[in-house]
Amino acid sequence: MTKTLTAKGIFWSSEIRTLIRKGIQLVEQNSDHQLVKMIQEYDSIDILTLKKFKVGIVSYYGSQWLAFPYETGIQLYTRLNGQKVIKMVNASHPNESFFRLKNEPKKDVLIIAKSPRETMLLHQRYGEKANVIGLVSGETDLLSQTQEQYLREALQGIRSVYVFLDTDTATAKTIAMKLTSNIAKLTESPAFYVDITNHSGGKYKDVTDAVRDGNGSNYIDSLIENANSVNVPTMSIDEEEILVDDVKPHDTLSDHIYQRLPKSIKDLTGLIDKNYMKDIFLLASLTVISSQLNNVLIEHIDKSYSPDFFALVIASAASGKGFAYKARNLARVLNDHILDRIYSLSSSDSGKHNKTQNMLFLPANSSDRAFYDQLQANKGRGIIFETEIDTMLKAFKQDWGNFSDLLRKAFHHEDLSINRKGDQFIIANPSLSVFLTGTPDQFRNLFQNTENGFYSRFLIYAYSPPYEWQSHQPTKDSKVLEELIIKTSERLYELNTILLNRELPLYVTLNPSQWNLLDSTFEEILMNYFNKGYSDVLISTVKRGAIIALRISAILTMVRLMDEISDSIRTRATVVPQTEDIQTAIDIVTATLEHSRQMYMQELQHRDISYDPFIDSIFIRLPERFTTSEAIQIGESLGCPERTLKRKLSKLISRGRLKKVAHGHYEKVIYTSLN
Repeated sequence: MTKTLTAKGIFWSSEIRTLIRKGIQLVEQNSDHQLVKMIQEYDSIDILTLKKFKVGIVSYYGSQWLAFPYETGIQLYTRLNGQKVIKMVNASHPNESFFRLKNEPKKDVLIIAKSPRETMLLHQRYGEKANVIGLVSGETDLLSQTQEQYLREALQGIRSVYVFLDTDTATAKTIAMKLTSNIAKLTESPAFYVDITNHSGGKYKDVTDAVRDGNGSNYIDSLIENANSVNVPTMSIDEEEILVDDVKPHDTLSDHIYQRLPKSIKDLTGLIDKNYMKDIFLLASLTVISSQLNNVLIEHIDKSYSPDFFALVIASAASGKGFAYKARNLARVLNDHILDRIYSLSSSDSGKHNKTQNMLFLPANSSDRAFYDQLQANKGRGIIFETEIDTMLKAFKQDWGNFSDLLRKAFHHEDLSINRKGDQFIIANPSLSVFLTGTPDQFRNLFQNTENGFYSRFLIYAYSPPYEWQSHQPTKDSKVLEELIIKTSERLYELNTILLNRELPLYVTLNPSQWNLLDSTFEEILMNYFNKGYSDVLISTVKRGAIIALRISAILTMVRLMDEISDSIRTRATVVPQTEDIQTAIDIVTATLEHSRQMYMQELQHRDISYDPFIDSIFIRLPERFTTSEAIQIGESLGCPERTLKRKLSKLISRGRLKKVAHGHYEKVIYTSLN
């Protein structure tokens, strides 16, 4: 699957029009088609609504999809193994228009839904009382200039506008509030956002959940009656003001993640009551387990990856990060066996044995050469597990100790080599796991350089615990947890032994629908990041995030096999993960991508040489094609002087975001390809 950056052109070619026209006919003639039944079952949308919104059935990307047409593109929708898959037809521009009915009689209430499916469902259940339009780009707090232009016209004569976005997390709620605020600017009067999660006591995430539970228009009435108003914000911007993307509260991981975990990990995390402590224990556990999965590989287009990955937890001092250390004991049995062997060898040599010995846990406070020697003795494997980033920083600050380049190469299993006087060797295909915790200050010191790719290799989780006293008294669950960790460590040791004795690696192989789920999820995030103008540093976190998700899915797969106590681990050549493990891995990574984005924005963005805090605000408001004078008007609306605006345009061109097509004429470059 290749990705291209293309300037936006006219989407509705004769070929595309023919495609959707035939697709609409297929829906009209096949009301019992499996895709029609699917959207009825999962989304409660009936055939009459599909016909009204000109929904078609099309063949694209080698599969059949429901096609939702809108002014600047087509969104594709299907479900594979119960999981939704969303894609865009090539050259679509979802952030330039809305999904809506054309020529619909105007009412005095407008609803803005989060997606085409929710748009159709809300119209189906509430269309007699309100006009409904929907986002196609995913939930976002920003509107493009063409969307703003449409809304200015659509909102004339509207008594009130209601935004129906998810509010089930702190980040989602902030996006809903900010989008509502941006709409309020256009109406010059309060707009409202619907908090269905709060209204339902956490029972429903969206309208689809409510309707599937038997609720109808009366329930939507109650949502609207209890909607929250957002007043027009007042903000002045001048040339020197720094505009930074909002740094939102860090969300804890979803309960759905823990419900789907393999039994061994679910039993451990189930004994931890505080959400953030559960999260850091889970991430630490996955990293420690990954270091014990020798001879396991995940197939990938570039190469085969081991399950090893890098994780980093950030919080203030004395905030409970040390709880992660409990997960270190998941490797205690294996580590003890290794240490016993080292002690035995040392004793038999009467203290004369000087050769570096294999060890599981690699000391972070090592010289560059000592780390190479230890990794060579380990045949390229091991784990760095430190609850204080400073331990690694002590080495990094020394000329002889900065081995960050080694870690960067090891993430992708690139060969490491030493070529010094009298000493030459190569460490082929290194596989390292890394787990670190530290404070925000240590975090800033660890990533002095944002351009070398070190940052994007880490899964990052940050949290701010509540200010409350934590009792130091042991509990029944804390004692049971300690015992269960050791028992699980014993089973992991047995699993590691079986894997080491295999003649060939055990390959974790995704099926086509699972690859589709992974690709579509991360491509949607990548498109969103690019079109918002985020730094290349954050773009890289998305690309490497997909690799980390693959690795976590392999870890979950192997733990599930361990739980089954199956002899097939000894003999089988491949194993296909359960789709719920793929989804769990994706959910973990997508949640922590938001943590990574926020930490970058808050702590590191000013170090990025490509960083310009004003550019995002300008870029999102530029139309697809514009002149210098039109751009100057947009800049003036933001309080940006003409001379400064022209410098920003030049910077956008140099970053590949704009293309100059003639003197004084420009085109936006938008990420659109999904093929």
